[in-house]
Amino acid sequence: MSDYRLKLAVPLLALFILVLGGLACGPASPTVQPTPTVFVPPPSPPPATIPPTQPPPPPPTVPPTQPPVCATVSYGGVTLCYDPALASAVTGETVPAENIADAPWGATPEHVRFSFVGYPLSATFHEPHIYIYPIADFQAINPGVTQTIAALQQLLAQRPTIPSGSIPFLPIFNAAQLMRAQTGYLDFQNGSGVRFLTQYDQASIPINSNEMFYTFQGLTTDGAYYVAAVLPTAHPTLPADGSNPPGGDWEAFANNWDSYILALVAQLDAAPAATFTPDLSLLDGMMESLLVQ
Repeated sequence: MSDYRLKLAVPLLALFILVLGGLACGPASPTVQPTPTVFVPPPSPPPATIPPTQPPPPPPTVPPTQPPVCATVSYGGVTLCYDPALASAVTGETVPAENIADAPWGATPEHVRFSFVGYPLSATFHEPHIYIYPIADFQAINPGVTQTIAALQQLLAQRPTIPSGSIPFLPIFNAAQLMRAQTGYLDFQNGSGVRFLTQYDQASIPINSNEMFYTFQGLTTDGAYYVAAVLPTAHPTLPADGSNPPGGDWEAFANNWDSYILALVAQLDAAPAATFTPDLSLLDGMMESLLVQ
């Protein structure tokens, strides 16, 4: 072999050996990096559903306060308003004049009188009435009433809390004023007066629910008319009638009369208006509604 060929074969042989060595070793495996662990938080639970706040229920509807019930009656220039609890009807009439021969206990002029139908108390000693007397005519036919009228004028001008002695009273009764309880002063639409509970008798009789009555004694502002009311009134602490004295002994009762009346008046004065029959406040309201023209 020539030198040229020998020189060419040596490098080729070396190249061949390198190729064979590479094939024998095989390709190098690439380095595999470990997959990093990624923390995935669990999904958050959905927020709890909060029901909307309910508004508080509205307060119960309170019906408007109704005005006091009032039935109106007018007669002869006189008007008054009464609660139906006092009567199913009130009627007015003109009462003719009575002279001394016809009315031995006192002549009366022609006047207006109101009567009560279906009053809460029945079969009482007195009937329920309201009287409207013309003062000039009354004095002309019965001069004796002048003193009563003057005494009432003075009482209404002074208005003592506890009047001394008997309170002026019309119509004239042939009996004595045994007591005065629940005394008070009222103004009506064109006048004023005094109201109280009393009982008239000719002897020392127990105060009772058959004979006791509410009375109003008043004068119109112009001094032309005298107003008088006699309205039977009962109370549960009183006996039904005056037939038996407390303790059953008439003599002992008469001897203890002053103490008896003081204690009884204090008892009645302390009693609420609504405990009487009829309710004293209803009687007061009726008298305050009065208009005399």
